Formats: sequence, C-alpha cells, structure tokens
Amino acid sequence: LGYVEGRQLLPRGLFALEVHVQELLVTELLFSGILQEAEPAEAAAILAGVDYRPGRDEYVVGGKYNLKAVGALRRSLLKSGVPEQLCVWSSMPGPLATAWYEGATFEELLEMTSLEEGDIFSLLRREIDLLRQIERAAFNIGDTGLRRMAEEMRRALDRDEVALLGI
Repeated sequence: LGYVEGRQLLPRGLFALEVHVQELLVTELLFSGILQEAEPAEAAAILAGVDYRPGRDEYVVGGKYNLKAVGALRRSLLKSGVPEQLCVWSSMPGPLATAWYEGATFEELLEMTSLEEGDIFSLLRREIDLLRQIERAAFNIGDTGLRRMAEEMRRALDRDEVALLGI
C-alpha cells in the first residue's frame, strides 16, 4: 500500500505511526485527498464514522453530505487485503458531527438521534482526539496545510459541553 520500502518508512508510514485508531483507513482518507477535498463540516462527518459500529436500534436523522467516496475507499482497502477490523467506518454518526461543527446545541443533537448523551459526548471526544493525532501526523510529514485544517476542525468541535476544560 506504499507505507514502507524495504526497511524505510515512506510518508504514508510516517503518518500512520501517529494515528492510533483505524490507522490504515485514516491514512488513506488523507492520502487519497478525500478529507482535504471535503468541506470542513463534511470532513467532520467523515471522521465521526471512523471506528464506529452502530447498534441495532441506533439512528441519526439528517445528513446532507454524500459520503459514497469513503465507502468506495473502504471497499477498495478490503479488496486489497486489509482486514475488516482495520477498516471500520460508518456514515451513521456523521450528521451529529456536522451539526456540532456548524454550531448546534447539545440539545439539538439529542433531538437528531436515539443515542444517549454520553454516547454523543464520547463520539465527539473521540473525533477531537483523532484530529489531535492527525495534527501530529501532519507535522511528521511536514504538511502544514493539513495540520492547520485538523487544528481548526478540532477547535470548532472542542466547545461547550464537549470541551474538557482544565484537564
């Protein structure tokens, strides 16, 4: 997949070193250009689905973005031999992240979904952590544009009830 050559890590490999959840999927989302080409609110929707396995009765209403490119990338990775457990993604939580990114209140998020408050909080905190990992990884490969994009998204999401102040 272009992560190593001999014993030498290539840029994909250096990037993946700093990502600690769904490393291959996240790396490919970035190296394919899917995240960079997306509007920030759409990128928030994409990242919210990383490593998300929806429960049987869970639902989220809304979703104005077409996330088919992510599904296609995932299928391509699976076809190339990446094990399914290393390529977990769902579009289901995307509308929550988009709404939160765009300034919705926590109460508005609760009205959009069957998820409990703690599940929404956890979903958004995981995305914020993933964005921190992407910032570090972008620094490793010298991509200041990507680092800035991840930092701006993280700051937009890390607010109000979801912010962990003083920690």
